[in-house]
Amino acid sequence: SLSPPSLYFSYPHPSPQAKAYFYQDFSPKTTFYKKALSLPPFTNLLAYSPVTSSSGHAHLHFHYKRREYQDSLEMTRYLQDEVNALCTELDEDKKCPVYVCPCQESATSVSCSSKCPAADTVMTLSKPYMPVSKYDIPTWQYFDSLAVYNDETTIPSYWFNVRKDWKKEIQSVMNQVLLEARAHTGRRLLKFRKIINGYARHNPFRGMEYIIDAEYTEGRTLVKTRTSVVRPIAKNYITLEDNDDKKTQINFVMPLSNVNERFKEFMSMYESCCMKQDNALHLVLVVYGEQDVAFVKEFIHPFLKKHKKAKITVVEGTGVFSRGRALHLGMSTLGPEELAFHCDVDMTIQTPFLPRCRKNAIRGKRVYYPEFFKLYNLDYVYVNRPRPKKIPLKRQHGHWASYSFGMLCIYKSDYDDVGGMDTTIIGWGEEDVKFYEMVLKRKNLEVFRAPDVGLTHRWHEKHCPTSLSAEQKKHCISSRGENLADRIELAGYIYRNGYQIKYPAPSESPPTNSSLPSQFSSSNGA
Repeated sequence: SLSPPSLYFSYPHPSPQAKAYFYQDFSPKTTFYKKALSLPPFTNLLAYSPVTSSSGHAHLHFHYKRREYQDSLEMTRYLQDEVNALCTELDEDKKCPVYVCPCQESATSVSCSSKCPAADTVMTLSKPYMPVSKYDIPTWQYFDSLAVYNDETTIPSYWFNVRKDWKKEIQSVMNQVLLEARAHTGRRLLKFRKIINGYARHNPFRGMEYIIDAEYTEGRTLVKTRTSVVRPIAKNYITLEDNDDKKTQINFVMPLSNVNERFKEFMSMYESCCMKQDNALHLVLVVYGEQDVAFVKEFIHPFLKKHKKAKITVVEGTGVFSRGRALHLGMSTLGPEELAFHCDVDMTIQTPFLPRCRKNAIRGKRVYYPEFFKLYNLDYVYVNRPRPKKIPLKRQHGHWASYSFGMLCIYKSDYDDVGGMDTTIIGWGEEDVKFYEMVLKRKNLEVFRAPDVGLTHRWHEKHCPTSLSAEQKKHCISSRGENLADRIELAGYIYRNGYQIKYPAPSESPPTNSSLPSQFSSSNGA
């Protein structure tokens, strides 16, 4: 499926000295241009004066040799891409050829032996970066044959069976390490046994670095080796994406049930952030309950009267409320070419998020899953002191919801192609994870996932009804505890005030009386 490179139009420009011997006016009015059309396709420069000096001959010779060298490089890359493409089509039990290139590394460069396809190439390294503080050193991640262990997240380790991207990466590295071990020991029948110790890190000045202690066997002979592997930073591949059309309308699809003060807060935020700043927006409210529908229609009337260009649609849901069913109902009102943003009523949106939603979601190619910043209950942080109007993104204030997949920007045609939300799930939870897993299975759709500083989830009390399934209830209780407060701030609050956390018993409706923040009651001890 690969096409050969354009070998004759990708050369670097000639040096200033070589330019003196070439005529480069290719306008249609010149006789040189007409003559060039009759020449072979590889001729794109015409000599117009004789070369009379030895230095001139040297410059021209260098120019043409560089063109030949560029041809060889282009063809090498093309053939290597073809080999890689064919390898991916082979069965898993068939191994693709892996070229091991023994290299010598100095402080400033890496040179490879004649076994490499481009043996005469010397890769120049950047000047080594000298750390200036204890936080300035790229740390290593440890791995063994089963899992990778890291200190960058709250999860201490990932099993390779879960993180299959890491599994494939390590397997690829170990294939090369095995070939090097065979060459180094002279044992051609050496077989990989296990990884004893493994370390990996990304060095932005070099690439991926590995240090691997491994065991190998040949018959009854046991061989142990330590190998250092550097996957250098490759040549950049640059493409221009133009997907920032301000005219693209974003349709906010929002499920609503048991409408309360949280909806009023959202509308106040939406007016200042969106109605006043961006006209290419459409708010689709999917509301369950006759009284809630009547209240929402009455409440949004002044907003529509004040902002003539604002678009707000109320869709009435029927039957038992389900977030997945509500989102699906809201999406059914859109056309295939329309862009949707699945939004939560507790979300605070800043204007810069809107162009990111338009840029990062590409119809037929990409879905944008922004990670929002989830605020804790700030009553435990700002005790006897006023809160700032703008809450900074700090540890004591909240955390990135890397585990949540409820917010996304997606085109309606891609939503239909994935299969839509699971409408059989009742209540809140699970439907977003299932849809995310379905998106991952679509080979034509790329998942773009990153923290977005323009999305903040406001804290609210979370209640877990008895009607939830066992899995939903488990996630609900876990989320409720995790989102309460940062453990350092919470411990300090309990230590200072002598309170004990007491959650209400599971019920269908939240309690109405609460004198202390987040269901605290006085206690003699913590």
